[in-house]
Amino acid sequence: MIASGQKRTFLKPVGCRGPTSLDGGGRVTLNERMSETNHDILGLVASGDTAGLQAALVAGGDAMARGSWGVSALMRAAALGNRDAVDLLLEHGAEADRSSDAGNTALMAAAARGHLEIVARLLDAGGDPVHQNKWGVSAYDWAKWPSNGTEIEQLMQAQGA
Repeated sequence: MIASGQKRTFLKPVGCRGPTSLDGGGRVTLNERMSETNHDILGLVASGDTAGLQAALVAGGDAMARGSWGVSALMRAAALGNRDAVDLLLEHGAEADRSSDAGNTALMAAAARGHLEIVARLLDAGGDPVHQNKWGVSAYDWAKWPSNGTEIEQLMQAQGA
């Protein structure tokens, strides 16, 4: 286990692309490497590269990766309607109820965009439709936006929330 404030380093692989700061001798600190890995996971989700995402997760990528404003890879996948990415992230440890800095969740993103299958999957994984973001808005409120919002609300109610 690494003590707080202690640096753990890895050698930078030959041919590794992307900007990194080194701690001398061509080594990348653990925090820098994790930041690069999170960026990779988020990028794979954003691009819809499910095969690449699966390979990255199997290789130890963080299913809980977060980007700007604390938006998780799962939230991005849910917002994009990418069921395969949502499943992969949940299977590799992403938390269905993890919220962004503003308090938004993947369930809220899926509900707002009308992704009924993904709403069902997130509810099955423990998503909380009554959780409110910092403005007091819940997944029920977000479900009023899409044309199939009534179906989404009924699904959330049917699952006992």
